[in-house]
Amino acid sequence: MSTISLIVAVNKVCAGLIAKGFRVTNHKTADETGGMYESVRLDGTNVAIQFSIDFREGGLDCGVGRIIDRRLVIDRSRGGYWQSLFGYLMEKQGLRSTLNIRGVKPGDQESLEVGLRDYLEVIHNRCKSLEDDSILAFK
Repeated sequence: MSTISLIVAVNKVCAGLIAKGFRVTNHKTADETGGMYESVRLDGTNVAIQFSIDFREGGLDCGVGRIIDRRLVIDRSRGGYWQSLFGYLMEKQGLRSTLNIRGVKPGDQESLEVGLRDYLEVIHNRCKSLEDDSILAFK
């Protein structure tokens, strides 16, 4: 089992999102996934932001989705949306470069927090509508 905790890091690093009204609504623990990964989803009124870490490879990912009536809706035919942050930036903003997200070192809580900060910086600088929980984020 891992000695690092995504939920602890998200509560610390994402305090600004939480202060804006995002709340943890879905948390899969390492125990629930057999020690393979952990994920934490923050839901606003219109936007969901999910972070997940693969403990085997140290990969940290970020996905974004649309909240409709307090539920994550991914079916686009119903107005929903779900995509990796990278995919979102490619689709919505024409991104054609890579994201500079630092990897997580095994067992290193600080490197996990650094990776989360990298994602939050990308969201803040490239897609503020997600951070602002805007209904326009998926238009």
